[in-house]
Amino acid sequence: MSTIKRRIILALVVALTMSVSGCGTNNAAKSVTVNSGTVKSTKTVDGFGVVKAVDIKNITVDFPAAVKTIDVVEGQKVKNQDSLVTLNLTEFEDQIKSKEMSISSESHDIEEIQNDYLNTSNAPDLQKLLNDLKNAQDLYNQVQSEYAAQQTLFKSGGISKYDLDQSKKTVDAKRNDVEDIKSSIDTLKYEKQQTVDSKKSDLAILESDLAAMKDKLNKSYIKGSDIISNVNHGIVYDIGYVPGDIVSSDKKVLSLLNLDSLIVEANIPEEFIKSVKMSADVDIIPQADKSKTIKGKVIRISDKAVVNNGETDVPVDISFNNSDGFLLPGFNVDVKINQ
Repeated sequence: MSTIKRRIILALVVALTMSVSGCGTNNAAKSVTVNSGTVKSTKTVDGFGVVKAVDIKNITVDFPAAVKTIDVVEGQKVKNQDSLVTLNLTEFEDQIKSKEMSISSESHDIEEIQNDYLNTSNAPDLQKLLNDLKNAQDLYNQVQSEYAAQQTLFKSGGISKYDLDQSKKTVDAKRNDVEDIKSSIDTLKYEKQQTVDSKKSDLAILESDLAAMKDKLNKSYIKGSDIISNVNHGIVYDIGYVPGDIVSSDKKVLSLLNLDSLIVEANIPEEFIKSVKMSADVDIIPQADKSKTIKGKVIRISDKAVVNNGETDVPVDISFNNSDGFLLPGFNVDVKINQ
């Protein structure tokens, strides 16, 4: 219905209401006596609206997958846990397994290095250095004893100062051999510790990546390889794929309208909005069946007007009880808002 026609009808309704209630009356309900009974006449603000869902879920997939089957059709009603789409997750599952294998390998390497170099001394190269150290220490101890004997001989004049100095040089050389091997052992352990620290850092990244990959599957609308409904009462629309398509994170798979979140969005002409109050009772009359009247309440009056076809309206949201499921998204309705 055009805006101009709607304005004319609204003006006629208001004029008719004023003629019934009489000149100089206020907006309160009026009683008119008919014979011996009393008929209560309540003023209303009439308008037009559309049924809309507040909760719309756009289902997306942000991991490698292909569409195996589409298990619903456009506009189909679904309930919680119903299968919507079946995916082929082979590629993503292989990526997860590869990441798990990398984690296992890094963990094994860390444990092996720690056991062979840091906690114990089982590694062959470390064992060789330790053996070399023992031999060098033994030689050092031996030349130290010989040098002590040489000092005694020197004091008694048994050897020359040159011979004593040569003995001292041998002692210094063997001591340096011991220190060099100790330094090699320390360097080897330090390098192995650095390797462990680096691998632990790599391991933390791998574990974080794996957790993020698995978290992508941990969504209320994913169950195994199926995309399922995560609303109790929904309608499928805007299916974006067909079987065989590769899913892209930039394009939603489909959308779900939550039928438990339906409201009526009515546009009320600006000249009548002052008579609309929050929580006001509303009669909703579907265009699909004008014999039905569904009760509702005003739950929001927009703080911003909109212009439709040159006319200024104020959006008003109306909640209602849709227990029989008659009202569907997109239905046009007439509304009568009690003043």
